[in-house]
Amino acid sequence: MQLAYRMGGVGVPPLVAVLASTDPILRRSAVVVLGRLKDVRALAHLALIAESDPDTTVKAEARRAAMSMGWAGLEGTASDYLVGEGLSYLRAATDFVRPMDPNNIVWELVDGKLVDSAVAKGLFGPEMSRRAALKAVEVKNDNMKGLGVLAMANAEARLMVSGLGEEDQKAMAEKGPGIREELRLTGSTAMSSGLQMAVEGGDARLAVELLREIGESSTPGTAVPAAVMASMGSKSRLVRLQAACTACQIDPNQASNTEVAKLLADAVGEKVQRIVLLVDEMGDRRAALATGFEGQRWFVAPCDTGMSALARLRRFPGTDLIVISSTLKDMVAEQVIDELKADDRTKNVPILIVTDEKGIEGAKARFGANAKNVLAKYDGAAVDAAIEGMPMNPERQRAEELAAAAARAIAHAPLLPESAKEMALAAVTEAAQSRADTVRLPSLRAIQRFGGTNQQTAVLAVLADGNASIPPRPTRATRSGMGSRGIAIGPDAMKALGEALGNADATIREAAAGAIGRAPNLEPAARIKMLGTKAVPFSASGAPASAPAAKPAEGGSSN
Repeated sequence: MQLAYRMGGVGVPPLVAVLASTDPILRRSAVVVLGRLKDVRALAHLALIAESDPDTTVKAEARRAAMSMGWAGLEGTASDYLVGEGLSYLRAATDFVRPMDPNNIVWELVDGKLVDSAVAKGLFGPEMSRRAALKAVEVKNDNMKGLGVLAMANAEARLMVSGLGEEDQKAMAEKGPGIREELRLTGSTAMSSGLQMAVEGGDARLAVELLREIGESSTPGTAVPAAVMASMGSKSRLVRLQAACTACQIDPNQASNTEVAKLLADAVGEKVQRIVLLVDEMGDRRAALATGFEGQRWFVAPCDTGMSALARLRRFPGTDLIVISSTLKDMVAEQVIDELKADDRTKNVPILIVTDEKGIEGAKARFGANAKNVLAKYDGAAVDAAIEGMPMNPERQRAEELAAAAARAIAHAPLLPESAKEMALAAVTEAAQSRADTVRLPSLRAIQRFGGTNQQTAVLAVLADGNASIPPRPTRATRSGMGSRGIAIGPDAMKALGEALGNADATIREAAAGAIGRAPNLEPAARIKMLGTKAVPFSASGAPASAPAAKPAEGGSSN
């Protein structure tokens, strides 16, 4: 007891674990020391002992200790104190997650012995929160706030994993499914309770994660939880946007509401861009490279020195690609690469080297495996090859998913209110022209459902876009809806579709033919002309259509 008291705050977590001992003398000793230390982390557990310990002496000692720390002595409140503890750990309150502590060990009593287990620092708060919440609901099964905190702790753990170091991420990979299972086991009511607490606490990131999970785990066509609807009034724009997407995921009819439709239109515009750090001391070449990247919708962070590049990476930790000049003035390029490889945030980011045309081969030999390729100017194919298979920054990935979800909600809406229709169509039209396929495809479906002649320009741009991979392009064209719902196809659109009939890819041709076939304003003569150029002779397999006719057999007919 004396040693534990001298340990002070660092001894509180193992002493709290000792309260689970079957030995009343050991429990009383822990209670006495915790009562002397008066550490807030012990209050809920002392209150619980004061309410429920089978030993009257231990119970009385815990009651005195807990009341001296602020417990009112009311029976049945320990569960609520545990909920408060769970929230405090989750929000990293300094009384609970103390900056002076290592915060990488959790304690429990196993077979009468204290056991310490290592936990990643980023997951210490969620783990301690989860333990407190579990105990709260074990004590009082209908404590919905306790279940809400349990849902929050699991959702927070999922969020935090992406920010852990490489080794911790590997260790947590196998636990990911279990975390999600526990989150779903709490139930939609508990997740809604957690969502409400997250919104009230101003934790937008956690609220968005809970909204996403509520949408994915809810049965389509059921009533939208009140907490989801209330979240559309949040101060956080991201929470409002995700709440609208979640509401429509559960009930597509919600998109018929003007305010919801406006939020969806705003969400479709949620931008996601890959980031390239461009380090080149030559201004003209740097500008030309930046133009190439920006043309492919990259965000460019330009630097003219190695030192400024290393500093700038702290502002853009989600960098997807780094381009470095072989002839930096302030640092040797290899030195910059060594710094990047030594930093957990950038050690796996692909690197391209830029040099003049004459120096390409020499630079390839010089940098070897440290560089994905060596360029003299922007090369889209080399860029694509360098980042192939690389994951997108998690925060920007979530933004992309939000935009896609909003576009899907608009596409699946039974109807769009007239007061929001123009805004929604403008958003999906812009997305159809400039976004990746994950957002572009549902945007085109929305245009198919609700668009008119004004949206044909966007469809033409999609059909002409050769930057995307071939497989999605026919899908985009097929889904374009040109000529559907009796909407006339303009002359420019008709011309583009006619040119698409000669595309090398058969599925592109098929999509264009379908759009032309639906056109209500195609003149019969024009249709016949197109059919004439596309007529496919039903010749025998292997016989070219232009092959001369075989001479009829003697006595046979040439008819």
